[in-house]
Amino acid sequence: QAHPALAARIVAPGRQSRSTLAEHVAACDVLVQPYPDGVSSRRTSAMAGLALGVPVVTNAGPMTEPVWAERRAVSLVDGADGWAQAVTGLLGDGHARAAQAERGRALYADRFDVSRTIGALRRAR
Repeated sequence: QAHPALAARIVAPGRQSRSTLAEHVAACDVLVQPYPDGVSSRRTSAMAGLALGVPVVTNAGPMTEPVWAERRAVSLVDGADGWAQAVTGLLGDGHARAAQAERGRALYADRFDVSRTIGALRRAR
């Protein structure tokens, strides 16, 4: 309500089928993911955004690992004004949006891609 200019750009499609979920996430200009205990690598919705190259705006909390701030893979915000400022900033700056998307994609590839898991399991044998 405090930012009516965003109303036409915010979509909350509700529950999605497995077959359409990736399409909806990939179509986002910015993925807004609030978590009560903070973003972590166990948040599949945030990880999907990273893997698909969508900039993610989220919040830190007790479950948030340091890698999120270190790699600037997501926009970490605090408070209602922080959310609106981060989202409008990314929507208004295509270069910043693309740079954050690339940092997120790179973090996902470096740390979380399934090839990393398989490699770690093979080394552990």
